[in-house]
Amino acid sequence: METGLRSSQTLKLSDVWALLMLHWPAIVGSAVVGVGVSIAYTLLVTPQYESTTLLYLSPVAGQEMKADKVVDNEMFQLRNRHVYEQTQLRVIQSQTLLMKVILAFNEFGHDELTANTEGVETLGLMMSAKPQQGTELLAITIRSADPEVSAILANLIGEVYQQHTLESHRGNAIGAQQWIEDQLSEWRARIRVANEAQLAFQRTNGAFSPSTQVTALSARSEALNLAFGEANTERVILATTIDAHQKLWDQNRYDELAKELDTPLVHSLSIDYAQAATLNARLSAKYGERHPQRIAAKDGLAALEKELIDEVSLSLGTEKARLSLLKDREATLSAEIAVADTESVDAQERQAEYESLASDLDLARAFHSTLATRYGELELQSQTQLNYVRVVDPAMPEEDPVSPRILLNLLAGGLTGCLAGLGVGMFREYANDTIMTPLDVAVYLGVPFLGHIPRIDEDLDGKEAALFTVQNPRSSPAEAIRGIRTVLELNPSGARPRRLLVTSAVSSEGKTSAVVLLGVGYAKLGRKVLLVDGDLRKPRLHKVFGMTLDGGLVAHIQGTPL
Repeated sequence: METGLRSSQTLKLSDVWALLMLHWPAIVGSAVVGVGVSIAYTLLVTPQYESTTLLYLSPVAGQEMKADKVVDNEMFQLRNRHVYEQTQLRVIQSQTLLMKVILAFNEFGHDELTANTEGVETLGLMMSAKPQQGTELLAITIRSADPEVSAILANLIGEVYQQHTLESHRGNAIGAQQWIEDQLSEWRARIRVANEAQLAFQRTNGAFSPSTQVTALSARSEALNLAFGEANTERVILATTIDAHQKLWDQNRYDELAKELDTPLVHSLSIDYAQAATLNARLSAKYGERHPQRIAAKDGLAALEKELIDEVSLSLGTEKARLSLLKDREATLSAEIAVADTESVDAQERQAEYESLASDLDLARAFHSTLATRYGELELQSQTQLNYVRVVDPAMPEEDPVSPRILLNLLAGGLTGCLAGLGVGMFREYANDTIMTPLDVAVYLGVPFLGHIPRIDEDLDGKEAALFTVQNPRSSPAEAIRGIRTVLELNPSGARPRRLLVTSAVSSEGKTSAVVLLGVGYAKLGRKVLLVDGDLRKPRLHKVFGMTLDGGLVAHIQGTPL
């Protein structure tokens, strides 16, 4: 079976299968070589052993002593767990901690690692630390050629890290405790200063309740404003009334003015005046000007009129005097309001100052109380052995190495060999530019494919192969020739070909046999066929038909008679 790959074609599953079938010896050989290399590697490489110690990281260790509230461990996990884990991993991988591990390792009598930068780098390459997903566990793994060394180093890292976190925890607690002691002294001084300032204020202003005084002054100011408003309203109304009364007085409209005033005396005089005016009118109609009754009535009316005018004038004066009193009261209330406002502002300022002093004192006491509580918590923490780290599972020496893994190496070697063999086959097919399929003819030559002639028995000589279809008209080569002839006869261009050229890229590809086979095929249709041998180097057509080579194509071209 032949196959070929081209850059313009898409690799299909059938192509891969064809490659496997075509190059299976190379693929099998590559697989055998891969397995052999894997076996050699497995036998030559030094076995590696791993030991793991499992640590439990508690991010809230030592905070169990907090007196004010329970530590919200869940919120810590949600917000800071990742940062906390990464920080602890960096601590474990730090040069300081690894150097302590190497020193402890040397104290056990092991000299595989030296207490210097090179030893720290070597230990760092041997170690891997990974958090366990979804837990608070941390796995520390050591890989080395000695299982005992792996277990010892893994356990030492856990122990040194545990001791390091304990010392750090207690050191932080002691340091914080010292800082809080200094803060407590400072806040005690602040309490003393705030207390003295409050006592000095009370001595200066007397013992009083600022809020009560402010409330009383506010009530007094409100009452004065209310009284001022009433006085102002009454004055405006009275001033308006007096203006109207004054206009009536200036116009001598005393009777109307008397009605407006409406005091008891003016009312009585108005009635008497009206009665006297009525009597005077009646007597004027009855008697003459000099009649005694008429004169008496007229004099009485004049006396009542004068008395009424005097009383109206007196009432108008009384109103004006009352207006003056109201103005004086307004001025007095305005002055009292100003004084009350000033006193109220002063009282509010004193209240604000007093409240500020009291607030400073309360704040100082609150801070002092909080610091004292925290100081007690730190005292408990510094005295306890609570630690962030706890060893869950210590490392144990492993009997089976983790590397090399024989089965995995063999499988990997075989698979790698197969892939390498397949890759070589694909490369060979990709680099092969031989035209081998009908599709190649159409794609790369740009001409239609007419058909193919099956290979004729290789035991036949050239003449027998060329005349094979004459002797075997029912053979597959004869059927192929008839098929090609039919394709030529059914030329899509419409015209049947009159001349055919048979050629090839290299020698000995069967040009002579193909020409003879096609010629025989057309001759059997009763056509006249002329075969011209254009092979000037090794002509063979005359040998097939048993003719002598007296003249040829070149002689005909030169004009020499045949």
